Amino acid sequence: EKMEKKRKFESLPLEFLNKAYKNKVEDKSKYSEFLIAGKSNVGKSSLINSLFKKKIVLTSKTPGKTNTLSFINNSRLSFSIVDSPGYGFANRPDKEIKLWEKMMQDYISKSNNIKHFFLLIDSEHGVSELDEGMLKLASFKEIPISIIFTKCDKLLLNNDTYKLRIAEVKKSMIIGKTLSNFIFFTSVKSCSGLNELIAFIIFNI
Repeated sequence: EKMEKKRKFESLPLEFLNKAYKNKVEDKSKYSEFLIAGKSNVGKSSLINSLFKKKIVLTSKTPGKTNTLSFINNSRLSFSIVDSPGYGFANRPDKEIKLWEKMMQDYISKSNNIKHFFLLIDSEHGVSELDEGMLKLASFKEIPISIIFTKCDKLLLNNDTYKLRIAEVKKSMIIGKTLSNFIFFTSVKSCSGLNELIAFIIFNI
């Protein structure tokens, strides 16, 4: 069956929001940080905007537009949604891409504020070697990980497709020596899976 029709959902709280941009690790924050990472064009910015039900970050079809760590902070609830540069293909010089990679590695390996790591994976393509590399990095630091499949409206998600994607995740988790009990299938077009993701974040603040 096709994805369910677009439905209403609650958003993450918009009050008391501010944004900060960083290109190095600063371990002075008292906020619980929820890191959102994934390959270029996986839909990170669109997902973040959908979670807040407002255009918080810029979206683009051109890979490489996000080039620093963007912290969307809620001072009342003391949490941050962290948007990060996409990995894989990006329309930027190799030297700049390597700096992004080092920035991400430093942030994940050195920060003590990451409450949860959300790895976004395009549901059409499944888990890649680059995704597995990110899982290994996060699991080495023993950061809790959840997988978010994006663009699920583009697929006829029958049971076989779900089973295939879940099997890929379980295999990757074994490689990364970590475990996630939460896998989200989402679509920003139909809003499917967003209620569950919002509830998960709020519960874990």
